Amino acid sequence: MLENRILVIDDEQDYQQQFYRVLSSEGYECHCVGSGEEALEKIKKNSYKVVILDLFLSPNSMTGIETLRKIRPLDLDICIIITTAYASVEAMFFAVNDGGAQTYIKKAGKWAEDLKITVKQGMNWINPIRFKKVESRAARQKKSIIKRCFLTGAPFCPWMIQENEKIVFVGMPFKINHQGENLNIYKQAIEPATRELGLSVWRADEEMENAVIMCKICRKIQEAKYSIVDISGWNVNVFFEFGLICGLGKCGIILKDQKSKIPSNLQGLEYIIYDDNYSDLKNKIIKALKKYYNFYY
Repeated sequence: MLENRILVIDDEQDYQQQFYRVLSSEGYECHCVGSGEEALEKIKKNSYKVVILDLFLSPNSMTGIETLRKIRPLDLDICIIITTAYASVEAMFFAVNDGGAQTYIKKAGKWAEDLKITVKQGMNWINPIRFKKVESRAARQKKSIIKRCFLTGAPFCPWMIQENEKIVFVGMPFKINHQGENLNIYKQAIEPATRELGLSVWRADEEMENAVIMCKICRKIQEAKYSIVDISGWNVNVFFEFGLICGLGKCGIILKDQKSKIPSNLQGLEYIIYDDNYSDLKNKIIKALKKYYNFYY
């Protein structure tokens, strides 16, 4: 059936087998081909909801970019996920921004787990071109948390993210000092506090190499019920994440160390100020989660 069918385009049989094993275990009907030419023939004869395309196919056949550009006119409703073990981030961004793909996964680290998540979301993807044909604007926006995609300009988030009451988005500086201070805050305070309440945390730097990072951050913020943001050091990436959180109406718990000043346009907000007493910070985070989100366990 279309809603369950995936086409994998990869010239390495080992990866074909890995894709087939992972996706079949999730209940998908998975077809694998080794070239762009084979893929186009498959798409002409069958309907697919998701296509997973290796960006760098064998030089003896159609390239990944050529394949990508020829797939889209054949079917506007296919969610195309780019994947490769070798491509640069710049090449992947080109494939997404100019080639018509929806996102990418780099075959490194925990790519199999990321694949499961991305494919599951891809099954809900809707081409913005089809927006008016699928259902009314009001009905579509009601189902989508974000009203307009800041990255593509689409009138709604094509991934149709559903909020998960068990996920906490954590925004904090990736860079740590020579004493590992930020890492200690996360490992000894934030993570234990959320785990005690039965919640799961997500940080962008833990998985940042496996997708278009801005899109992935936005999707995770939409998915998360809770948020914890550490503005210590005035990190620009953290402020970007905090702006998205506020824009999505998900203002959460704000942390700062004793040395950092409060930006003038954020004065008046409630903060948790911490020092080296991570046990105390953990208890304050638990208390704040219960207070702000009326959370009981």
